[in-house]
Amino acid sequence: MTFPKGEEPWTRIQVDALLRAVEGMFHRRDIEALVHGFTEDCVVRFSEQPERRGRAALRELFTARLARQKDYRLKKTLLALEGNVLANVWEGTWEDRDTGKAMAGRGLEVWRMRDGMIAAETNQSITRLDCSCDSLLDDIPWISDIVELNIAMVNESARNTNVDTGFAPAAVAVGE
Repeated sequence: MTFPKGEEPWTRIQVDALLRAVEGMFHRRDIEALVHGFTEDCVVRFSEQPERRGRAALRELFTARLARQKDYRLKKTLLALEGNVLANVWEGTWEDRDTGKAMAGRGLEVWRMRDGMIAAETNQSITRLDCSCDSLLDDIPWISDIVELNIAMVNESARNTNVDTGFAPAAVAVGE
């Protein structure tokens, strides 16, 4: 699959290929492939963590994260696409390596693409839970107690498209 050069628009077929490739990289725990899917000058905002810039900082993030996640399984679904900006919802399950507890998480990522790589990412984790790995997050009775319904702004270049994502109040706003 050939990905767009510069900031040219992406197609849904290209985005789907990218999302499947990223899932595979996480499943293989291939940190170097993940890191090289980002531009050298990338800017990454992951939940409440401080902003990270560049591949070295990103490598530290992925290394620390995957060190605690045993048998990580990830599914990414395209939510919105406008030119070279895409939003995807991710759902993951894993076993916490330290506690042995089954864990699950879900969130929204907004990626600004350049030269076939992620140049900027904002990732807002909705929740991280102890739960049975075969449970859907929406089926957990107390989920609404910790995740409040809210509207998240996906991207200003997407003509101020509002997306109902089930985010906690300090969700995500991306755009210049």
